[in-house]
Amino acid sequence: MFTFRKERLAELSEIAQLTGKVFTALVCVKARQICCLPYAALTRLVDARKTAKEAAEDQYVVLVTIPANKSFRVCINKPGARNMMLGKPLVISRNDFPGVIFK
Repeated sequence: MFTFRKERLAELSEIAQLTGKVFTALVCVKARQICCLPYAALTRLVDARKTAKEAAEDQYVVLVTIPANKSFRVCINKPGARNMMLGKPLVISRNDFPGVIFK
């Protein structure tokens, strides 16, 4: 689980406006992997949650799973429902980091 407070999301938005290319490096310590989530993908998850809840929140929790021998699965929870993801999870290759940053 990775928590993004609205203040951090605002900072990421400012950086994205300045640079045009922003990533969040989600460090999965137990799996010893780094999920390189593009800022645009993060905002899609947050926007989907806002739409589903019909309101903004102070923080958003992004969930990352790593099935054996597969790519990362990144999602956000459905409002008002535990352990139920909102929409289909994003699939991000395990070997995207660090190469995707330099493309």
